Amino acid sequence: MDNHKLLIIENDEDSAKELQISLQKQGYEVEILVRDLTKAKRKIKTYMPDIILIDVLQEESTEWMEVVHSISRAQIPFIVLTAFADTDTIKRISKIEPCGYFVKPFNPLNLHVTIQISFYKFTQDKNRKKSLEALKVDNQNLKKLLFAKERSDKPIISFGDGFSFNTNVCETFYKNKKVNLTRKENLFIQLLVSNIGNTVNFQQAINYLWGKAKASENNVRTLVWRLRSKMDSNAIKTVSGVGYYIEKTYTSVQNKSKTPILNQYKEVKDSA
Repeated sequence: MDNHKLLIIENDEDSAKELQISLQKQGYEVEILVRDLTKAKRKIKTYMPDIILIDVLQEESTEWMEVVHSISRAQIPFIVLTAFADTDTIKRISKIEPCGYFVKPFNPLNLHVTIQISFYKFTQDKNRKKSLEALKVDNQNLKKLLFAKERSDKPIISFGDGFSFNTNVCETFYKNKKVNLTRKENLFIQLLVSNIGNTVNFQQAINYLWGKAKASENNVRTLVWRLRSKMDSNAIKTVSGVGYYIEKTYTSVQNKSKTPILNQYKEVKDSA
């Protein structure tokens, strides 16, 4: 068990000390605060507990609610302690969304289990929120990359040998004839052509195409395999173990022929 730091905010001094001794025996580092809500917010900042146990007897107090809001803003999990288990009390407590609810008198082992489960669930939820925020930011960055090269006066982006992508309708064409691709396949082409000359890695493709849904590098490889089968083309290049790219081309002034600009990675045989 991790040596978690606990802060107990209690209305009764004897109960607070009894709790402190019991939890210290379980291996916790414990501080107590009795009948002094004015110090609670400052104590939370200075002690920085991993989890807080707070008595619900003062629930109707505005000062008590301010302390609870301070705990929530500090993103610290908390467990409500109470001597009551009636329906009205449970409803009131549910509104402040604690991680746990423990009815007095306490069984030390049960309280220990409640603390451990509450802390674990809170940590997992926090990590999931961070992952979702990171995914959101990554997708926003991808969209910025996507539209950076899409000019309103030039919605058609040419690539490969005879292929083009219409950014207005998000569809792929070969010699002005529409290629029958799925939406996800067209989105992948959009991602590649908007980053022509640069490699789109597997994680970027997964984030853009699947978002929150579960997907792996094999899903991307399968999608590319199907795209190549439908397009009968080697326009999509592979960077082994990294991702995919489409070569950048420019028109020579002397012979007006399209010449590929070498990608930053050496082209290797497709392993998809």
